Amino acid sequence: MTSLLGKILIVLIFVMSLVFMSFAVSLYATHQNLREVVLAKPDDPVFPQKPGQPLGLKYQLQGLRKENQDWKDAHARLQTEIKTELQFRTDELVKLKDAYTIREEEQKTTETERVELKKQLEEQVVKLTAEGKDLKKLTEEVDNLRAKLREVETKRDANFKKFVALTDEIVQAEGQLALLKERSTQLTAEVATQAKVLKGTGQ
Repeated sequence: MTSLLGKILIVLIFVMSLVFMSFAVSLYATHQNLREVVLAKPDDPVFPQKPGQPLGLKYQLQGLRKENQDWKDAHARLQTEIKTELQFRTDELVKLKDAYTIREEEQKTTETERVELKKQLEEQVVKLTAEGKDLKKLTEEVDNLRAKLREVETKRDANFKKFVALTDEIVQAEGQLALLKERSTQLTAEVATQAKVLKGTGQ
């Protein structure tokens, strides 16, 4: 009886040895050197990067930090460029508005002169018709007034064209200013998103 029990115990010990040996082999096969995972690098003499093995976490983190800094530098440059462009467009818009105001005043002045000359012409015509004297002189005055009227109307038309052109330029400038502001908002949102992703990766 004792001999049978001893044989059973020997068999059980042998089976358990095989089981534990299988566990040890599996554990060794799946084991990873954490220092190698962190410090693996192609030119590292201690922990060289093996074929198909990813770069060490330490160097991945360094690369991500450098990429993050590059993004920040690019963002700073873009912000500076956008501010410069916005200032330039703002200055141009102010100049255009000033020119617009000047042209508008000139247009009003020209229109006033035209109305006044037309009134004078009508008065001269009335006087010419009523008096019937010095017809030649009055005719010359009327012709002169008509010439001046045409000149003033020509000037008015030219000022009106400039007025319209300035209005179009102001509208375009305001549209470009709005696009630049929208682009600045988009860039800020993209950089914030990249920073969150990089921060999450660093953790």
